Amino acid sequence: MRIPTSSQMNCNSASVTRKLLQYIEIDIERSNRTMTNALPDGLTKWHRFVSEKDMQALSEALADDVFFRSPVLWKPIQGRATALLYLSSAGRVLEDFTYHRQFVGDNAVVLEFGAHVGTLSVKGVDIIQFNAEGQIIDFEVMVRPASGLQALAAAMAQQLASTVPPKTSS
Repeated sequence: MRIPTSSQMNCNSASVTRKLLQYIEIDIERSNRTMTNALPDGLTKWHRFVSEKDMQALSEALADDVFFRSPVLWKPIQGRATALLYLSSAGRVLEDFTYHRQFVGDNAVVLEFGAHVGTLSVKGVDIIQFNAEGQIIDFEVMVRPASGLQALAAAMAQQLASTVPPKTSS
């Protein structure tokens, strides 16, 4: 946003202040409109899964051919059923899971989170891309520190070994 100088506006200081506030309000309104209109339905459903453990919302958020990229897997996995299994298992393993910030781009969002794995604190990001229908087509997770990632990998392996794949009505 480019704000004109007082000489460009030919105004006194009170008038300049009012004009500047108008520019700021317009820019904030434009930013808010852009942010709220740009959020895909899949993101809303993802947040519902995170807050309520709503498996149906998660299933609806994921495209059939979604890619899931784990920080502990060599290759990405593809498909809704497998992504459901990994994401729901992570939901059980990560304790005190909280999103701190959200960065929105074209058909994508980055969500910064914090959580615990046992006694270790982890911090990470979920990098999520959406298709034209607003469903998640790519979900990548990055976690730090290395000790937290190792603990997460061990806890996920244990959780996955004891988990029956989640059932949804889709």
